[in-house]
Amino acid sequence: MDRVLASEPENDSAAGIGSGGGSLSAEPGDADVVAACNGALHVRFEISVNGSSRKSIDVQCGATATVRLMVPENGTLDVSIPDERSVLDAGQDGRTFWYIVASQR
Repeated sequence: MDRVLASEPENDSAAGIGSGGGSLSAEPGDADVVAACNGALHVRFEISVNGSSRKSIDVQCGATATVRLMVPENGTLDVSIPDERSVLDAGQDGRTFWYIVASQR
């Protein structure tokens, strides 16, 4: 089940239900990427900058986690939530919601 509620590359956040992903933008320089979720035990977010420099964040649902990234000029952050069983099971009835945002440090 892939349902992205909001993902526009010109915005600094993305949100969805279940597995899936999206793209978001960040100003060039050092950025904090904050991820949150609820409805499952945890969600693993995979983040890449311009298709490379991949980082993973394992977020316990009901909490947040932060990773720091260097964003180059015209940087786009691609976020994916792999098809993990805990996400898919909870996501089948729309219980797993995730949100991710990038902000300048």
